[in-house]
Amino acid sequence: MRKVIVALLLWCLCGFTQVQAQNKTLADSLADIYKRYFKLQEEFETSQKASGKDLTGLQQKFQSMENQTQANSNVINELGKRVNQFDEKDVINATTLFNKSKMSFINTAIFMEKVDGALRDLNSAIANFSYASSITKLNNPTNNELGFSLDKAVVDIVEKHILSQIKPKRGFAERFKSVIQNIIQNPLIAPVINVAKGITSVLSATVPAVSSITSVLNTVNSFAINEPALSPESLANFTKELQKFVQHYESLAKASQELETSLSQLRLKMETVRKVAENFTQKTIIDVYTADGLPDLSKMELEEMVKKYFNYRTVNDYIGNLEKNTTGASKFNVLSKRLTYPSISRSQASMIMEELEKLHNEYLAGLSNYQKNILGVLENAKRTGITPDPNAISNKITELDVQYQQVLKAYLKDIEIEEVKAAESNIPRH
Repeated sequence: MRKVIVALLLWCLCGFTQVQAQNKTLADSLADIYKRYFKLQEEFETSQKASGKDLTGLQQKFQSMENQTQANSNVINELGKRVNQFDEKDVINATTLFNKSKMSFINTAIFMEKVDGALRDLNSAIANFSYASSITKLNNPTNNELGFSLDKAVVDIVEKHILSQIKPKRGFAERFKSVIQNIIQNPLIAPVINVAKGITSVLSATVPAVSSITSVLNTVNSFAINEPALSPESLANFTKELQKFVQHYESLAKASQELETSLSQLRLKMETVRKVAENFTQKTIIDVYTADGLPDLSKMELEEMVKKYFNYRTVNDYIGNLEKNTTGASKFNVLSKRLTYPSISRSQASMIMEELEKLHNEYLAGLSNYQKNILGVLENAKRTGITPDPNAISNKITELDVQYQQVLKAYLKDIEIEEVKAAESNIPRH
């Protein structure tokens, strides 16, 4: 099993080297999850070996005691009384041990049901991040939700700073504005080799609006070469006006890119936690049922294992039948040996809960940062005056606040992280 997990880890880390931002931090984070998980296992195995040595020493001492007492019948009789007392205590201890293991397995099954559900809810929240779609619409050059549309705004700027400064031939101005509007509405997403002087852009190759604005500026500059009536001041003012829009659309794109990076990292971490949870569930299923008769659990995903073998009903019924079908005076001695909850499992369950809570908090932080960044972009748009209708931006901010609260409320209702934590806390501590 460890080989499978290690191979998966290597696969995750190799794939992740293609990510351009925060590679090392995330890779270290993923590796740390596995490191912690296997460290718990190694510590437990070391403890078991030490316990085995202690047990061997006790057995040797007990054998020596038997040899010494054989010479004295009185001592033997006294030892017999002590053995009988030991048997009575042993029955009580075995019963307690069995019941504790029974409760541990059942509560662990309940916990893993909730872990599986939480991971699926988190995955759904990441995959169906519909809230971002309302913001993506703002990148459309014909969108006017902020009180302006880029295509008309750029045409107005061309008319104000360029066409008004010359005496074009009849029909030229309308044709020129039509060309400009077509460039804005049909941007070419390609690296801009000769970025027009005066435009500062770091995302022009990937943001449609910025790419089209750059194309417009190149077109106007080419036209200005053969138009002596256009003064350098007019071109400078024209460029300055366009720069406001460049900064606006780049800021929107940057916020979206930061969100996607955050969600991509979260997906990787989530899959790592899922694999650790699968490994833990496979091992615990074998502890309950034994390996005999079980299929290859390594080929099952967490959801399938939970549904078939490791949920409250199946585990409770199985252990109940096991208890019912075991009879005799040594019933609980047999049961306590047959069903033993490893102390390492309690620590591993706690670790899974800790990592799940980290994922939950990271998702909330990513959502909150995205909202903060977008509202910052919109507030800046009001300050720079790129819209003739500032109230339209205020209305959009209010709308996004409402949507954010709705998304947040729906997510918290679905994942119910406090219920998962409560389930983990119900697993007895050994």
